[in-house]
Amino acid sequence: MFTIHLFSNLGKEDANWLHNKTDQLFTRIENDNDFKNVNVFCITETWLDSQPDEIVKPPGYFIFRHDRDKIVTEKKDGGGVCFLISDKWCRNVKIISKCCTKNIEYLTIKCRPYYLPREFSSVTLTAVYIHPQANNQEALNDLRSTITNNENRDPDTLSIISDDFNQANLTTVLPDYNQNVTCPTRGKNTLDHCYCKIKQAYMSFERSGLGNSDHSCVLLLPKYK
Repeated sequence: MFTIHLFSNLGKEDANWLHNKTDQLFTRIENDNDFKNVNVFCITETWLDSQPDEIVKPPGYFIFRHDRDKIVTEKKDGGGVCFLISDKWCRNVKIISKCCTKNIEYLTIKCRPYYLPREFSSVTLTAVYIHPQANNQEALNDLRSTITNNENRDPDTLSIISDDFNQANLTTVLPDYNQNVTCPTRGKNTLDHCYCKIKQAYMSFERSGLGNSDHSCVLLLPKYK
């Protein structure tokens, strides 16, 4: 299995936060043991718009992003989801679906890393942002349709769905998925989730956020081997 780091809502005080906080992120990846060996960074509320990939991706990582469609969402700021994928873990990555509506933003990528347990042919990762005022049922129904289609197309993939769900719960529409984040991520609440079908696949650890984020980062270490 592989390590995952979740970032959510990382500093609304600056537009284009990821662009403005790359120095903090790069420094922690270089010097912090909880960051330097991470295979996958899953990031929501990127606030990216016109910034080129080269400015916001750390050395040794590929970036896959889906910026907010301001016309569709009728929101002029914020939003956006992305993955940073370590080139030491995987170089064979492609985007297979993405969505931006008034209720949900998500990006799905398919990875074929150098090593996986033999029962899996690939890893399908989905970064999700459901905003606090969203119609949760409509958002979850959209997400369920995408996940189900991906599973039908590739039944041997390991599907992991993660990040900022706010008050939504994926298990209400996909009960065979398990929530792996057990630590608080905003105050005493757990708003950031990580779902997969393997029970107790990950151990979750709360870590300090970047900048003025009102969400903690979440480090997910694999328990399943």
